[in-house]
Amino acid sequence: MSTQNGTALEAQPSVKRDVIFARTEGGVIFHNASTGFQVAGHTAYEFARKIMPHLDGRTRVVEIRDALPAQHRQTFLSLLDSLTQYGFVATEEPGDDVVPIPDRVADHFAPQINYIGHYRGGARRRFRRVRAARVVVLGNDDTARWVVLGLLRNGFPSVGAETTLLDADDAGASIVDELDELTASGAPAVVDPLDADSDWSAIGDCQAVVVCGENAAARTASLLGAGIPRGTSLLSASRAGDRVVVGPIMSGGAPGCLTCVLLRLAATDESDRLAATLDLWAGLTGLTVPLTEDRGSRPVAAMLGNLLAYEIFRQISGLLPPESQGAIIVQHLGSADVSTETLVAHPRCARCGPLLVGFDDELYTVVPEERPRVEATTDASEEPAQESGANRFQSLFGTNVGILTRFDDAVDEQLPVRVGRVVARIAPGQQRRIVAFDVHTTYAARTRAICAAAAVYAMANGSVVEVEPGDLPVVAPRRIAHAAVTLAETTPRAVRGVTLLERHDVGMPAAAVLTSGATNGDGLFHRTAAGVVAAPSLATAVGGAILSGIAGATLLTAATHPGRSLVTTVDLETLRADDQLAYLVASAANLHAEVEVLDVRSATGTSVVLVRASDPFGPETAWAVGSGLSWRQAATTALCDAIGRLQVRSGTGDLDLGLAWLEAFHPSSVVPSAVIAAPLQKSVTFEDLRGALHRSDTDIVLVDIGGADLSTGGLRVVRALVVAD
Repeated sequence: MSTQNGTALEAQPSVKRDVIFARTEGGVIFHNASTGFQVAGHTAYEFARKIMPHLDGRTRVVEIRDALPAQHRQTFLSLLDSLTQYGFVATEEPGDDVVPIPDRVADHFAPQINYIGHYRGGARRRFRRVRAARVVVLGNDDTARWVVLGLLRNGFPSVGAETTLLDADDAGASIVDELDELTASGAPAVVDPLDADSDWSAIGDCQAVVVCGENAAARTASLLGAGIPRGTSLLSASRAGDRVVVGPIMSGGAPGCLTCVLLRLAATDESDRLAATLDLWAGLTGLTVPLTEDRGSRPVAAMLGNLLAYEIFRQISGLLPPESQGAIIVQHLGSADVSTETLVAHPRCARCGPLLVGFDDELYTVVPEERPRVEATTDASEEPAQESGANRFQSLFGTNVGILTRFDDAVDEQLPVRVGRVVARIAPGQQRRIVAFDVHTTYAARTRAICAAAAVYAMANGSVVEVEPGDLPVVAPRRIAHAAVTLAETTPRAVRGVTLLERHDVGMPAAAVLTSGATNGDGLFHRTAAGVVAAPSLATAVGGAILSGIAGATLLTAATHPGRSLVTTVDLETLRADDQLAYLVASAANLHAEVEVLDVRSATGTSVVLVRASDPFGPETAWAVGSGLSWRQAATTALCDAIGRLQVRSGTGDLDLGLAWLEAFHPSSVVPSAVIAAPLQKSVTFEDLRGALHRSDTDIVLVDIGGADLSTGGLRVVRALVVAD
């Protein structure tokens, strides 16, 4: 049996040490440093005062309940549920109090056992794991010495360390003194000497290895390259300029390693960070002379050493997940500031890249969805209710190793359309400030900027599943809508995709999928963003990619084969029937731009709209393409994006839209044949689209190009390619 919130009646809950309760005018309040709740009632405080001492980790819930009068039992269970919900109690595991730990050891390390008990039940059982573990420390500087001391002082009885740390000098004396003190307290420990160049065979059986000091990066790389033994974790602290990077904590088969850190750090155009990364790369080779200046003060070494020891203590005891699990900790040597950032494994890492690439079976069954251009809000804030979580894309952001670093739209004018701008690290030495627009909210504009940046990142890093020759039939380049050269029948590389209509596997030329990089270096396919869409879900990414891919094929046909496509000019007066479109047309006039809205007829029935606007701030024509199941959606997208370009050009002038929609395209190459009223009621469904594809002997191939690094951050990236029979 259990309480309403699941606390077992046989459990032995204990109130955490940072929880206090106090009388209030209306009852009693329970709180810690971060949260709290109140219980109303004139006798609530007296009830709490009598109950709380029994939540000591030794008394079962059922014993406390049965000792109370019948009318108070439910009140007690409700109070316990609230304490549990707010994280104010830890539940002791039955039998933990009899876990065999020698009395003198338990007395000496009582603070550590109690500390574990503050966060988790089974404190003695968890501390026993510490007593059974062996940890090796590689390094011979002050940081390494403090790691050894931190491990010993937290209860580890067996530590391996380099021989020089145990020499009879000032550094070794403190370790020897600590060992003597532990022996005198009845909790003896041993520090085994190791050679400086120890490999896994010399290290021997252990649960964790910590690498720090000079050449830490090179030594970590060597151990990592040899393969981390099963059941062992590897944690490093490597110098990068005026910073020390701790982590991620590495283990066999888990993505995320020091090479991923280096690749993330290098994806910047900031000179100081590039210099720091070069310093770390140089250390990785082990061929440079280590720096002897600005190594950080002794207090910083102590902080760093204790941090490393505590990370291992957290991992082995199971007290809490280590902060460096899937993340890095960055310590500044000058200021001693410490920050933690999520690390997403890098697709170009030889070790971790293959672990990120996987084929998503959802592509066989996903039902395409169209993400509406207008997203409803529920309150005075600009954040849509379904997307208001502050942590939605948090794992993608980071000052040092994030794919995205920050939003950078504070100086952008936010009228007539909203502007969102995000700084993205695409590849080593390539950092971009990508901008996107929305009619209503800056939040939505920022979300679109994040998606645009994710699309650029995915195209640059190419997380696709390659097809071995002969495994699947490969679509001939001439059948692909955005082929620029139709002579080639085959291409050297192919990647796996899924057809929309039949949902079966097919090979696609890699150059057709990754058109913007070296894979398409021969120019067999037009370099285009059409058909590449990033979105928070696979369904919306697939839906957007399908519509975008069709729009790209339609516009390319209109530009290169005018007789095959009907292009008409939309009478701007007829747009006034829609408030949003009327606002956008009026906004263009306020920017002194002449706008032309073109409807480009698609054989699939979906809507494709091209907007051309004369740019009063330069000789170029601002243009944008919109696509959608409804004409209103397509027109809104195209007008908003075209006006946004004019707006940014008139302000900061910094206009990076991400992937080029179609590099070889000029908007004047599309010539309209007539003037029509805006088809505001035009709309189709994805089922209508499927029927049109069947009738025209056309299919669409879907390729997941996002990789696990983006999907773990809440984004999916899909490329849709139009293929004709």
